[in-house]
Amino acid sequence: MYFSSSVNNKSVFSCAYSSVSSGNYHPYRECWEALGVSILTGWTPEQAFDYVYTGKRPRPAKTTDDDIREMARLKAKGMTYKKLGEMFGMSGSTVYDRLKEGRQKQII
Repeated sequence: MYFSSSVNNKSVFSCAYSSVSSGNYHPYRECWEALGVSILTGWTPEQAFDYVYTGKRPRPAKTTDDDIREMARLKAKGMTYKKLGEMFGMSGSTVYDRLKEGRQKQII
């Protein structure tokens, strides 16, 4: 199990010790798994813990109009969709879709 607390407006995660009487269960297994998932995927610790406990991938955050304008500005300077995706926490194809939607809505 894990719990969340807030220190100076930052989310801090800690794993509670779980005791299981049988099997090869490590008390902090979920913590290590979440740490690995977070490192390998670039997800936040919150997203990694959610994935470890539910098995569901996190959805990309809502993209604001300002985000779309920033993406368009950086794309115009030559940044690739893949690099933009890494910056904004989504795939390159999602960035492409967001920019296309931005042009249709005349945001950019």
